[in-house]
Amino acid sequence: MMRVNFRAPLMLTHLLLPALKASPGSHLVNVSSLFGLVAPAGQSAYAASKFALRGLTEVLRHELPQSGVGVTAVHPGGIRTRIASSARAGSGVPMAEAMAGQRDFERLLTMDAAEAARIIVHGVENRRNRVLVGWSAKVPTSSQDCCRPRTDPCWRACPPRRWRCGDDERPSSLLHARACRRG
Repeated sequence: MMRVNFRAPLMLTHLLLPALKASPGSHLVNVSSLFGLVAPAGQSAYAASKFALRGLTEVLRHELPQSGVGVTAVHPGGIRTRIASSARAGSGVPMAEAMAGQRDFERLLTMDAAEAARIIVHGVENRRNRVLVGWSAKVPTSSQDCCRPRTDPCWRACPPRRWRCGDDERPSSLLHARACRRG
């Protein structure tokens, strides 16, 4: 899982970076997943690989601005593809439970793939840092941002109130929390 979802994009980026830097307006797009934003039980290997890809993409975004290379992380969720029917169940999961989980997952696949492609292209053309595709990618991100456990360092450094960085924006890191302390 890590080889395909993380190491391959890492190596490909390493190989293509000189050409990207030499081409004005070039743009790097990494396709992560909804599970690069949230980590549900039973998806440890997949989620870890997509979180790793998300981290790589964020680091590159911070390392490459002077070069003019744009960097976007795409997080699709709920796109009607064969992903659910092609997914393998974890080891030790009873067949009936795996089939029920597959049916539940297929119900979340509501967005047409062509519409998802339009959203992704629009985000890349506008050089967005992150493109969330489908409601299932947006809801967990919002709830994750607004429902952090009170033990999270961001909450302790900057309890929920109004932030200088935006009324509804919650700090995404301790460093961000310190920069956005209540005014």
